[in-house]
Amino acid sequence: VAITTDEDDQNFRINQGEKVVLTADISTQNTGDLSLSWLENGLVIAGATGESIEVQPLSDDIVYTLVVRTPNGCESFAEVVFDVVEPIVEIPNAVTPNGDGTNDYFNYFSSGNLQLVSFEVFNRWGQRVYNNETPDTGWNGEFKGKPAPSDLYIYIIVLRRLDGSELAEKGEVTLIR
Repeated sequence: VAITTDEDDQNFRINQGEKVVLTADISTQNTGDLSLSWLENGLVIAGATGESIEVQPLSDDIVYTLVVRTPNGCESFAEVVFDVVEPIVEIPNAVTPNGDGTNDYFNYFSSGNLQLVSFEVFNRWGQRVYNNETPDTGWNGEFKGKPAPSDLYIYIIVLRRLDGSELAEKGEVTLIR
C-alpha cells in the first residue's frame, strides 16, 4: 500500500492551503473486497472511504494515513506528511509612478494563499493617501486624484491566512518622481 499525489515531483512540499489529491496505490487486483479509510492526525476523515481524497494542509504537523482492511481483518497502512511552506510576502521599498511600466504602482507580492484584509498608505502627517481602492494594482502614487510629492510614506498591509490568522506588514516606501 502506498499513497501518491497529483503533484509531479512527489517531494510533498506545497504552499500552505494548496489543495492536493491523495490516491491509494494498492498492489492487488481485488480492490473491491477491500475497505479503505483515510485519517488526518489519527482521526478518521468523515466520508473519506474512496481510493482518493482532496486535502488542504495548513501546517507541517499534519499526517495523512491510508488504512486498507481486507475482509479477514488484515490491515495495511501508508502515511504522508507534507512540508508546508508558509506564504511569503515581498514588499518593495520604492515606487516610481512615471508611466514607464516599471514600479508605477506600489503593491505587495506573495506566494501562497493569502486574502487581502486591508492595504493603507499614509503620508508623513498621518493622512491616509491610499485605502485599498485598487487592490489588484495597488497605489498609483496619487492623493485626491493628483500626483503625491516625492517623499517617504508608511504602509500597513493586513493579510489573512487560510487558517484565519492574520499577518500585518508595516514599513516605509519611498515615492520617487
